[in-house]
Amino acid sequence: MDSFYDKQRSYLKKISNSFINFKKEGAAKMNRGACKVRMEVIDNYWQKIMQNHDHILESEYSDPNHEYFVSDFYDKAEEIYLQRKGEFEEFLINLTSGHLTTERDRAESFPNNAADQLVKLPLPELPKFSGNFREWETFRDLMKSMVIDRRDLSNVAKFQYLKGSLSGEASDLIRTIPITEENFVLAWHSLQTYYENTRRLINAHIATLIDLKPMQRESTSELRRIYSGTVNPLLALEALQRPVSHWDDLIVFLTERKLDAETRRSWEVKLEDCSDQQGYHDRMNFPLISETMVGCEPCIFIVAYLEMLLNNKQRNAIF
Repeated sequence: MDSFYDKQRSYLKKISNSFINFKKEGAAKMNRGACKVRMEVIDNYWQKIMQNHDHILESEYSDPNHEYFVSDFYDKAEEIYLQRKGEFEEFLINLTSGHLTTERDRAESFPNNAADQLVKLPLPELPKFSGNFREWETFRDLMKSMVIDRRDLSNVAKFQYLKGSLSGEASDLIRTIPITEENFVLAWHSLQTYYENTRRLINAHIATLIDLKPMQRESTSELRRIYSGTVNPLLALEALQRPVSHWDDLIVFLTERKLDAETRRSWEVKLEDCSDQQGYHDRMNFPLISETMVGCEPCIFIVAYLEMLLNNKQRNAIF
């Protein structure tokens, strides 16, 4: 089996380096024909990777604990392949539109950086999405600003970038849709229709609150985890117009149970010091979260208290 794993790594390396090597050819050789040939080459390498992957899965000697499976080699290889295809597609689009013609002529007198002049700067690191409903809204908004709403990208290029950002269930949802100008709109609509399901989104955010693991020890990292694990789903639920302002007792109860013994004791001392909610507000200097959080007063207090503890720990770590 080792020979198959080695071949997979070798094929992936060739795909990964394909566009960089293309740029190294220099401006004079960076033309439509050379670009299409290299696209065919990486397509062939990808076909071999898929064939070998099927063989590995079907083999009785396949080891699920091997690094090949542990590192999700196949999914990562697919992302790299799609990214390289997108780069070649984008080069062809720019060449066709005439954006590269004058640059190519000028580049001959500047051989050291000719390739850099011909090719657009790569997109920033794109968000990843595996199908977790809790991550959909963040992924959707980032993808829209970085890819979907860009007018300088063709639908084919957008489709390539979109597929390269997906894995797992999300990738399976549009896997069989061919990459064409027209199908990009269909693919993006399919994702939106499936994941912008209010009931599923609400369930996912509530599950985040309920399933949040208790603090294992008193530490800044654990406190930060509890804080973000409480605040983020509440803000998300508020954005979905859920009545979180009436959940204060429930949120306080759930959050208290997530605290370690020492933090819970200090919280209970604060409760004893304040005979009423107005006393709370007067005695404690709450951070801005108390002004932006949902309108449930007890919920604000415990969340703001967590933030105060977290800020104190971070300040002590600095000094």
